[in-house]
Amino acid sequence: MAMSLQQRDQIERRIRAAIDRLLAGQIPPGGACGVNTLAREAGISRASLYRTWGHLKDEFEKRRAAAWAAGQ
Repeated sequence: MAMSLQQRDQIERRIRAAIDRLLAGQIPPGGACGVNTLAREAGISRASLYRTWGHLKDEFEKRRAAAWAAGQ
C-alpha cells in the first residue's frame, strides 16, 4: 500500500530531525554518526532509508562530510 502525502511528510520530518540531532553531536550510546544510526533514530529501516529516502541519506552524508572537513 502506498503512503499518503501526510505519512511521507511525517517520515521526512523525522529523518531531517534525526539528521540535525546527529550532526549536532547528539549520538545515542552505542551509535555512530552514520546511516544505521540515522535510520534507527528516524524510526525507519535502513533499507527504507536507501530505497525510499535516498535523497535524504545523500544529504546527510554530504552534510556529515562537510562537518568533518570543517573539523566538527
